[in-house]
Amino acid sequence: MSRWCKLSVEKHGRRFRLVQLVEKDATATEILKRTFPNVHIVNDICNVHKLEPCRLLLAGFPCKGTSTMNMVTGPSDALDNLQTAMVHHLFRVIGRGQKPQVILLENVKGILSARKDGKKGEFMRWLIRMLKDLGYSGEWKVFSSGVEAMSGDRVFIVCRLEGFRGKGSLLRLGH
Repeated sequence: MSRWCKLSVEKHGRRFRLVQLVEKDATATEILKRTFPNVHIVNDICNVHKLEPCRLLLAGFPCKGTSTMNMVTGPSDALDNLQTAMVHHLFRVIGRGQKPQVILLENVKGILSARKDGKKGEFMRWLIRMLKDLGYSGEWKVFSSGVEAMSGDRVFIVCRLEGFRGKGSLLRLGH
């Protein structure tokens, strides 16, 4: 998520102000500290009790349970992976206090076919239901990175807080 966040801020820097980052990986945290020296970084989503007030929440959660690279055989559910299950903490934090007007979630393309309750694709449906229960509606789109391996295609889920009026589609970005 760091690369996507950095590119967004560089492109739209006058309209965005970063207020908080969450990153557990020590190497990624050091990169974030150098890239965003004045932004508070929390090392674990489990330790976040509330969001800093913001209009836009950018979030990526670990893809170990959704990635199709080195996929585990059998009916393994995405939420059986403890790292992917951290998305529960993200939803817990969003549900407390002032909610952002817009949420942008990012993950690998495998999120579309990831299992929940043994059913292929159910994890994505579960994510959408959770966002709906939090008061959000939105859309998703796959963006090709043009690169294989770790930085392959990404799914972006963009949601608006119901009642927040915006202009048109949120994902009218390329084809």
